[in-house]
Amino acid sequence: EEKHILREAFRGMLPDAVLRRRKRPYTAPDAAALLARTSPVWDVVSERRIRDLPFLDASFALDLVGKLRNTPVDAISPGEGQALCLLTSLLLLHAWFVEGQPPPVAPAHTPPVTVNVARVASDAPLDR
Repeated sequence: EEKHILREAFRGMLPDAVLRRRKRPYTAPDAAALLARTSPVWDVVSERRIRDLPFLDASFALDLVGKLRNTPVDAISPGEGQALCLLTSLLLLHAWFVEGQPPPVAPAHTPPVTVNVARVASDAPLDR
């Protein structure tokens, strides 16, 4: 197990429940984290930006964005949410590193994300 060294290094600093729990794969943020109607994601996934990426199937990407704009967040599948996360990442990276544009900044009224550390340590579901 590749985490053995980390588990031993943090023994005594982390609760045993955390040290003993099984590994879980990282998953992209779910749609609810990205798709609020006021989210800056919608500015990033613009038609112009999508059409500017020569390696992207613009028709497919625009269809996906159009569908997700009109779908209630709780009806978006994990795969669709991950596809939007990938598309957003590609567009931001292209804008920043190819076009030399800094990424957009979230508006000041966007609420901060908070994590209840006690719940994470206890392996309980996170509050949304």
